[in-house]
Amino acid sequence: MFDVQSLRFEVVKTFFYSPFSIFLLLLGTATHLHAQERLTLKQAMEIALENNFEVRVARAEAGIAANNATIGNAGMLPSVGINASQQNAIDNTRQEFITGNVQEVDAAESYNFNTGAQLNWTLFDGLAMFTTHQQLKKLQQQGEANVRTAMQQTLHEVVMGYYGIVRQRQGIALAEATLELSEERVRLENGRMDAGRGSRVTLLQAEVDRNADASLLMQRKQEVFAQQTELNLLLGRNASTAFVIASDTITLSGAPDLAKLRQSLMEQNPELGAGRLGQEAALLQLKTTRRQRWPLIDANVGYGYQNSSSEAGFLASRTNHGLSYGLGTSINLFNGMEQRRLERNAKAVLEVSQLRTAQLELELDGALITAFSDYAALMEQLDLATLNLDAAKRSTELSLERFRQGMLTGIELRDTQLAQTRAADLLTDLLYRAKLTEAMLQRLAGKVEGLSE
Repeated sequence: MFDVQSLRFEVVKTFFYSPFSIFLLLLGTATHLHAQERLTLKQAMEIALENNFEVRVARAEAGIAANNATIGNAGMLPSVGINASQQNAIDNTRQEFITGNVQEVDAAESYNFNTGAQLNWTLFDGLAMFTTHQQLKKLQQQGEANVRTAMQQTLHEVVMGYYGIVRQRQGIALAEATLELSEERVRLENGRMDAGRGSRVTLLQAEVDRNADASLLMQRKQEVFAQQTELNLLLGRNASTAFVIASDTITLSGAPDLAKLRQSLMEQNPELGAGRLGQEAALLQLKTTRRQRWPLIDANVGYGYQNSSSEAGFLASRTNHGLSYGLGTSINLFNGMEQRRLERNAKAVLEVSQLRTAQLELELDGALITAFSDYAALMEQLDLATLNLDAAKRSTELSLERFRQGMLTGIELRDTQLAQTRAADLLTDLLYRAKLTEAMLQRLAGKVEGLSE
């Protein structure tokens, strides 16, 4: 079986080149990489959790839900207000009394000042305020679950991007080794031409193959650049930020336990947790709606002050101040069957929430089982791919030696070379897919720590 614990796959080491060529490659790139940031997977995750815009938006929305989950917003606290007004008037007044006297004043000024403080408090509303507060707390918890969902999704994408770059770097190493062999083939064909034992056709074909390998190398380098740009954007930083991936291998954690993963999914998956919280919030909303049938009792306390004066009329001035208080009650006996409609809608919302939660649970469980099956299949394919690469490597070594001795044509060597390249590419691809599947299993199980190295 494929030993995932001891696996340290490096394409360069499995291909064909000398230790001296490795030294030259590292020497040529050391100066360029020295000034760049050396980025580990753990560091990339930390940067993403801090800067990623989706995570930051989810945190902001969770903050709004937390701000709303107060007893005041639920209607459990009184409201207190102060008001004041000043009203002035200038009137031409003519008053005729029943006694026959007439009072006529031009430009009579009057003043009226009012101020007061009022406290209103709902004492009883069928306990709806308490269920409303519970509902707001559930929405707050749902917002926190959404943050965890955004974090896990972001971390999963970081793993994909990070190991995608590792994969492409291994592809670059493979392309460089392939190009090195093609260069040697061209040198050997040139030597044969100089010795009068070669042909122009075979030399040109060797040069064509070498140029194709050089083009593939440039293409893979460009793909690495594009993936680094995408990873920078995922980390919420400038796309041109220079960095170099710290890891050059793809390692696997080992065979997962399906039973434990399924249990963790049911208990820790944030998407499923958010769905359940939404279901509980819908139930509380139904209770709140039903309690609108209960009587409403409120109290009010106030203090007012009034001062008025007038140059015309019976009273020259008047001042009032004092305390006012009272209780009020109301009950909804009939409102055009609106209460019935609201309750039916709230019940339907609860049913929809229950159905969506049940559907999400089935979908996540199905995704977990599928990913687990894919992982097991990939492990078996890795066993075969490893054996296939070993065989292809031995075949290439023998073919290269026979080509040097003139016992093999360049086309036959090229076929062997391409076969080993395909075998190495396949192994790298399988490792990458296995790593992504492993990360998917951890994300579905709600394990953030399982996504790291």
